Amino acid sequence: MQNRSVGYEGEQVAKNHYENDGYLLVDQNFATNTGEIDLILQKNNTLVFVEVKIVDGIDDLHDYITKKKLKYLEKTIQYYLQKHYHQGEIRIDVVFVKKGKVFEVYEGVELN
Repeated sequence: MQNRSVGYEGEQVAKNHYENDGYLLVDQNFATNTGEIDLILQKNNTLVFVEVKIVDGIDDLHDYITKKKLKYLEKTIQYYLQKHYHQGEIRIDVVFVKKGKVFEVYEGVELN
């Protein structure tokens, strides 16, 4: 299990990755009683909700993002969108950070 500082370092790596690609940080560590969204970024009219995972390696996305985690993530996103108006596209990405670098990015993860 990762400690908080390692998690924040991973989030910074992922945030820098997106900012270098022209995304703007909208929110970080948005938390509700249903869960937390590590990063929320926007580029053009697309709002991207990012889950950051620190890994040694990955075999399968579903080893790290369970259906239960996706359900909590969906509820948290719905809550965020109720509080913050957004008319445009939304996307969910999962970013894997390994040894201080972005290792893999899964864009457009489906909730179902």
